[in-house]
Amino acid sequence: KDVETDITFKIFSVVATQSETEDLKQKYLAGNFGYGHAKKALFEVIWTRFEKQRLLYNQYMNDLPELDKILKEGESRAFLIAEETIKKVRLALGYA
Repeated sequence: KDVETDITFKIFSVVATQSETEDLKQKYLAGNFGYGHAKKALFEVIWTRFEKQRLLYNQYMNDLPELDKILKEGESRAFLIAEETIKKVRLALGYA
């Protein structure tokens, strides 16, 4: 397998540390390392890298009232920013 053209390796190198990427590269070059092994390594590095986000997602999915509260707060902040932006646009276009 060629580390320059293998999509699994490319995705792995984006998600993994430089050390992990070099380790996987050596496994590729040593041979006897199939795509199944590479995909498993990719899964494991993604699983580990995004553990915090996964736990936070599960926390909010188990507490929908809290999620709704956070979304409402975000909506309010976004509305204020959008309102200010629209004022600037109207002023710039002479519609103020």
